Amino acid sequence: MRYRAPHYGIQHPPVATQTKTSGKYLIICAVISIVIGSLAIVLGIGLGVGLGLGLKRTDSTSTSSTSTCNANTATCGCPAIQPTISSRIVNADTAIPNSWPWMVAIYMTNGRLCGGTLVTYEHVLTAAHCVFDVTSDTITVYAGIEALSKKSSGQIRNVSTITIHSNYSNVTKVNDMAILKLSSPLTAGTKISLCCLSTTSSIPAISDSPVFIGWGRTTATSDFSDNLQQAVTRVVTPSLCNYTSVTDNQICTGNTTSVACYGDSGSPLMVKINNIWTCVGVVNMGLLTCDSYVVFTRVAPYISFITNATSS
Repeated sequence: MRYRAPHYGIQHPPVATQTKTSGKYLIICAVISIVIGSLAIVLGIGLGVGLGLGLKRTDSTSTSSTSTCNANTATCGCPAIQPTISSRIVNADTAIPNSWPWMVAIYMTNGRLCGGTLVTYEHVLTAAHCVFDVTSDTITVYAGIEALSKKSSGQIRNVSTITIHSNYSNVTKVNDMAILKLSSPLTAGTKISLCCLSTTSSIPAISDSPVFIGWGRTTATSDFSDNLQQAVTRVVTPSLCNYTSVTDNQICTGNTTSVACYGDSGSPLMVKINNIWTCVGVVNMGLLTCDSYVVFTRVAPYISFITNATSS
């Protein structure tokens, strides 16, 4: 199964940051009723984190499924049901149920679907472009689910507050970070826990092979994936993401077989550090064709934003 690129937008006349209109881009954020028109190149969107701070670059980094962490004592990044991941960069496959317990599905009444990551049991990290033009009463979050068709079996929460990074630009898609405060805390358990968060911007580095997950399309014209998908990608030189100007706060990733696609915005990019899964990126931009390089927003430069948004 090929796992391709995220939700994106089409460039129009410039607009101001934080606009409540569709602005310079037609946000692709996985509009369920979208009709694919031309194959225009477009800027796109994002993936997630959790508040387990203090991990350093000197730690051992891998995507190995072998783990010695204890889910009963770990505060983050240690699912009770461990994922199984190939060491090779491969086509996406269906995740083992509940092996990514920090992953949530974000539905909006306008038909948009995004992914998100639990950073506390009351806060979700997602992409700003997913929620910049909606109000909190139009969002529903589903946690502890594996299949979208069975989302009603999970823990369901409304959203009370949306906090978008103050320097987010809907024109350039920089600083593409947002925190959603849930209407009430989730109940932790086998199906619901938190992802750790690295404070080091050098992780991941070029040639590293992080993992990403999502319910996005597996090709540009397919339906969304009912079951949560996982894939290994590769961090590559920023110049390969030549449809935009990649900053130090972004990560260029990709290969021909595992690229995020429509419906993956807001979902997490992850690496394992000392046997603990750490969320290091959020899907940020890519191509409408869902067959090329994808940019993620780095999490580490935004720890202050995340901490402030989750402590208010």
